[in-house]
Amino acid sequence: MAAADGSALPPDSPTIANLLVSLQNYGNPLIPITVQSFLETTFGLAADLQYDPAYSQPAVQAQVLQTLSQKYSFAQRDFGQGVSVDQVTAVIQAVDGVIAVNVKQIYTLYTSAGGDLGRSSSVSLARFSAWRSRLIPLGLSRPPSASPVQINAYLPVASSQTLPQPAEILVLDPSPTSVVLGVMS
Repeated sequence: MAAADGSALPPDSPTIANLLVSLQNYGNPLIPITVQSFLETTFGLAADLQYDPAYSQPAVQAQVLQTLSQKYSFAQRDFGQGVSVDQVTAVIQAVDGVIAVNVKQIYTLYTSAGGDLGRSSSVSLARFSAWRSRLIPLGLSRPPSASPVQINAYLPVASSQTLPQPAEILVLDPSPTSVVLGVMS
């Protein structure tokens, strides 16, 4: 669960309390319900691009970075939605001035319960520090991927033994160093 603006909800939030009461009142009273805020996991990538010589390479790179940031932002993603090299390749390939692309790697970076790190146009040091203060040290137990070029997001699974972790959302890390764009040779 997330607030409308992408912020994490603290356990004592009135929104969580109201949702829990509503679910208990209108749901099956024999099923225990727990409501938690979400976890955000950032990912990075490395890709080589072949640029159209009719376009300015720095301008194309800037457009690729902006397009990736928008496409893989909290507002554009769903909880439990994975990320694959094929999807990232298609996003980059659609940018004017890109002739070819080879996404070499996608990888997870950090998982935090701190809310949507990139919900504003720029990430301040204070906001980043607050987000990092809520890091999940060992990350999540993601479902195995059938392919090394895909990141599967964690989805909660009911168990009689333990409470599941909150749902996960995968977003592009806002750090300028998280996306490495090389030149295809």
